[in-house]
Amino acid sequence: MSYRYKHNEANGENNHDGTDANFSENCGAEGESTDPAVESLRTRQIKNFLLTLLISRGVPMLLGGDEFRRTQGGNNNAYCQDNETSWFDWTCLARHEEIFAFARDMIAFRRTHPILSTEQFYTGAEIQWFGPQAEYRTGPTQGARRSPA
Repeated sequence: MSYRYKHNEANGENNHDGTDANFSENCGAEGESTDPAVESLRTRQIKNFLLTLLISRGVPMLLGGDEFRRTQGGNNNAYCQDNETSWFDWTCLARHEEIFAFARDMIAFRRTHPILSTEQFYTGAEIQWFGPQAEYRTGPTQGARRSPA
C-alpha cells in the first residue's frame, strides 16, 4: 500500500525485471509519506486486506514483513539485493505496531475458528445467499440482472 509501480532500478536490469502487474496502490503518495491522511488510508486498507485474507477459507499466504509494512522500497524482485532493500528493517515493527497487533489478533481469531482452515470447499448446505435488501435467495443469480446477449 505504498507503491503503485515497481521500483527495481537498483537490480541492474533497467527496471525490466519483475512483474509490471503489481496489483498495488499508493493511496496518493508513491513511497514513504508523512501525510497523516495518506498514512491513515494505508493503515485502513492494509487492515481490510489482512481481514479479507484471514477470514477466507483456505491457506492464507503472507510475505514475511507484510504484518508490519515491509515494502522493499517498491522492489518486487529483490532476490539480487543483499542490502537494505531485501533485509528486514525491524524498526518497521515498532512504527507499525497497530498493524502488527491487528494481524496477530486476526491470526488468533482464525485459530479459534477451524471452519476457516478446512481443506474442503463450502457445500450448498453451508452457504446462504442474500440480496441487497437482506432477503433470502436460493442461489447467487436469483433476481440478478443480466446484460442482453
